[in-house]
Amino acid sequence: MFCGNNAQLVDWAVVLAIPSPNAYLPDQSILARVGIGDQRHLLNQSTTLVNKVNKVNRPDIVLKDKKERTCLLIDMSIPTERNTSLKTMEKLKKFKDLEIEIEKTWGLKTTTVPVIIGAFGLVKKETENYIGKIPGNIRITELQKTVLLGTAHILRSTLSIK
Repeated sequence: MFCGNNAQLVDWAVVLAIPSPNAYLPDQSILARVGIGDQRHLLNQSTTLVNKVNKVNRPDIVLKDKKERTCLLIDMSIPTERNTSLKTMEKLKKFKDLEIEIEKTWGLKTTTVPVIIGAFGLVKKETENYIGKIPGNIRITELQKTVLLGTAHILRSTLSIK
């Protein structure tokens, strides 16, 4: 749907929050791969390579921190309002195997961070806790605004009379 805009907002926040001697600022397009210093890597929309073949190995954003020995799998979704809790549990379950494989292969403590916002801006309480795990100044209101603008665009294009 229109998760790409929210992923781009999170990308910017993460890149700007992490101090780096070779300060790299992304352009307006979704990045394929960003190296942040020698210790951190931000991978977007790329297949995560592990030893075992998984059905699911492409979260929206993977943030590897070699210094802290951690890895965040960030995946976003914009379901209908009544499916937000179900979608959160689905994302956590979906990436559990990948978490285990990353821990075995890369030796990093891995956490899945689902960012689920309803199509009309509904945010569950646990979403704030999940967003808090992501480095950077990510405001839920900005994510909600992007979701609402995307929903309005879809409704306008669907309901327009030709």
